[in-house]
Amino acid sequence: MTKAVVIGGGIAGLAAAKVLSPHFKQVIIYDKGEIKQSLHQHVLLKSGQTILENLFPGIKKKLALAGCLEIDWAKDTLWENFDGSFPRYDSSVKTLSMSRILLQKMIIKELASMPNIQFKDERVEKIADLEASLVVVAGGQNFPLNRFAGSVYSKEKILSIDLTYRSYVFNQNELQLDGFKQYYYQIDPPKSLLGGVICPIEDGKAMVTIIEKEARVSKCESYEDFLNKARQIPGGKFYEIIKNAQPLTPMATFRKTNTYRRILDEKKIAKGIVIIGDVLNSLNPVFGQGMTLSLMQVELLEKMLSSKNFDEKNFHIKCNGLGVIPYLLSKTGSEEKSFGKTILRLYLQLCQKSRGLHHHFLKVLHGLGSPGKAI
Repeated sequence: MTKAVVIGGGIAGLAAAKVLSPHFKQVIIYDKGEIKQSLHQHVLLKSGQTILENLFPGIKKKLALAGCLEIDWAKDTLWENFDGSFPRYDSSVKTLSMSRILLQKMIIKELASMPNIQFKDERVEKIADLEASLVVVAGGQNFPLNRFAGSVYSKEKILSIDLTYRSYVFNQNELQLDGFKQYYYQIDPPKSLLGGVICPIEDGKAMVTIIEKEARVSKCESYEDFLNKARQIPGGKFYEIIKNAQPLTPMATFRKTNTYRRILDEKKIAKGIVIIGDVLNSLNPVFGQGMTLSLMQVELLEKMLSSKNFDEKNFHIKCNGLGVIPYLLSKTGSEEKSFGKTILRLYLQLCQKSRGLHHHFLKVLHGLGSPGKAI
């Protein structure tokens, strides 16, 4: 085939371009615009890192050489919520922790060395004008899909979450981490409307983020304001970790008003169009599954293209299935009251008392198993 086009230069679009490269003489990535949430922590879960390494062999070694630490999600992680803390022990769930900016730059560098991949800093107005055999739409959560592809949803599930993310970068050695590498206080409405995440990134730095559920964005313009919010995170641990440190960057703020899952009517999608990433599933990052789900979709695309049995209709049917568990976790983690929320809270309480259940939950979270079967 002659030409493929990718709309969107985020992780999903970049990975898709790599998959398309062996099958098309020319692959063009169209991307224009800043990814505002790139200044906040993006977690690439275990299954996502495995897929990334398969697509770009050696990239994990390069990330490690850039100073990205390996994190054991049980032993190295202090995870707390309103009900208490989760057990710490040696586990099989280990990943590298990096910034979204570094990850994206490293993938772009890999793609730039491939002669049939081209980047265009342009905005696509009409898919029909692209004259491509295949168009992969990976334009992110604000991409106007209806304008490009028509009304292709059979159902759209939307939940208002009203979350504000505020982040600074620090030197890791200024944080009082007391033997662990990352900290997470889980926001859990209505019990906890403030949460916090502290994750190591490359080059001896750490990303520190406060997550707040608020109908209207509250005043937080200075580091002093940030510290005042940190004091309000339950338990006091988050504030104790950062109170003597000084940020290296200005505060980055990002607002996420809703989470959604769009279920496609595959019969309405024109031949030669593939839709992936946040266009389909925009998740509450409470469990960090967004990038990993996108890479799972890209992996599916690669398998179908390599089998010489690619079919857009079948691809989108399978994509709909991939989004079920991540969206349910995102949805129940966002809700204030529901039957699913009650079940999740009870299950997490059991995880706090049992290493086995906790390890099973981590595996499900990281795309390594199903909820109904302990592995």
